[in-house]
Amino acid sequence: MLRLFPQGEALDIGSGEGRNTPLLARYGYHVHTVDYSSEGLHKLERYARSKDLNNIKYSIEDARTIQLEPNFYDAIIAVPLLDHMNEEEGRKVASSLLKAVKSSGFIFIEVFTRQDPGAKAPAQSERTETVSETASFVKHYFEEDELVSWFSELKILLYEEIMKYDDSHGEPHYHGVARLIGVKPRNIYYKLKRYEEALTDYTRAIELDPEEAWFYNDRANAYIALEKYEDDTNQL
Repeated sequence: MLRLFPQGEALDIGSGEGRNTPLLARYGYHVHTVDYSSEGLHKLERYARSKDLNNIKYSIEDARTIQLEPNFYDAIIAVPLLDHMNEEEGRKVASSLLKAVKSSGFIFIEVFTRQDPGAKAPAQSERTETVSETASFVKHYFEEDELVSWFSELKILLYEEIMKYDDSHGEPHYHGVARLIGVKPRNIYYKLKRYEEALTDYTRAIELDPEEAWFYNDRANAYIALEKYEDDTNQL
């Protein structure tokens, strides 16, 4: 799938030991990998260096508080992340990811769902189901189609809810998983009539990359929508 998108800036947030970071780096992305665990990132860094993957930036930060540049990333991966925080925190992080991805950039999200054996109360859980030893880290199991509603601004390329076999840790077990791949369409701000936000984000984008002509065009559209014609003229 990565072949379908242009190389550029990628964010692997909540990366842990980095299952996805090396793949992004091999495809030529400049990868910003973020996790709160220094141990996991140090292990990832050692592995990347052994494979001569030098296009990776490492940040030990909390996904709930990190400040991401708007309209900066061509690709964002969050696997897993949003299910490891409560619903309110998860929605805020989802909103920050939507702002951070560029127009025409993509986001790939994976979360655990209510179908996961770990989501069931002990009295309901069947003895034949093996529960992952990592279940205690999951704070929010997603309802059917809930993940889609969080990322409704995107053009959804893939969405599925499946039972996934996992023998990578502990006893072999299954996870109830929702997967989403979506692309941020151009001018989503105007579709949602968020003109002030468009003005702020495109101004910041111009500061980061003053050679990108369409930033100026889309900011001009925001000025026009807000009827700030004089301000628009002063920016020329």
